[in-house]
Amino acid sequence: MPAQRNTQRWAAGLAVTCLLLSGCPRPPSVGPEPRKTPTPVLPPPVVEIRANPVSRLIVPGRSADDAARLMVLSLRIENIHDERLAIRPESIYLELPSGISLAALDHPRARAIVERTTVARADRYYLRRGTNPPPGGLTESEKRDWRNKIRDSLLQRVELAPRESTEGFVVIDTKRRYRSLGDAIVEVVASPATAEPGTTARYPVRVYLGASTELETDT
Repeated sequence: MPAQRNTQRWAAGLAVTCLLLSGCPRPPSVGPEPRKTPTPVLPPPVVEIRANPVSRLIVPGRSADDAARLMVLSLRIENIHDERLAIRPESIYLELPSGISLAALDHPRARAIVERTTVARADRYYLRRGTNPPPGGLTESEKRDWRNKIRDSLLQRVELAPRESTEGFVVIDTKRRYRSLGDAIVEVVASPATAEPGTTARYPVRVYLGASTELETDT
């Protein structure tokens, strides 16, 4: 019996020694569960926007069929907020696919440019039709009519009550001549009508620029 007990003790000691040398079995390590990226909570839009290019403005001395850097956009802006909002042309931006964001010109500068340039169609598809169109795709009478309509309907600072809307044109200098404004984004930054310019109360709303549209002429 003593020999058997000694044998059992020796076996138990050997097992402990083996465990110490080999290390106790451990459960496989599991890294921390990755954190989920929080979904940003975007505030509801305060205005609804429709924006389309309507014309190119050609400076004297350049061909009316060339790409232009001065673009006229038509906008319709409706206040869907519950407070009175102010809209300013210089708080309307065109973001190009390159990421460059350009502000529309204020009313005095936009009016001066419209009066000193020639209006041409926004797109240049007329050059592909093979019908020998006039320069810029418009007759001289159509150019005068478009210029007068754009000049007289340029957006100025306006206050919109809830559910009120405004329509008009803005002029944007793209800084270089683009053949297409596809995938460009228009951003309108509204602000409370009682806020002073430059305050932090700003409500930006962004939409893709729509397809080119044409004005109806009186001729």
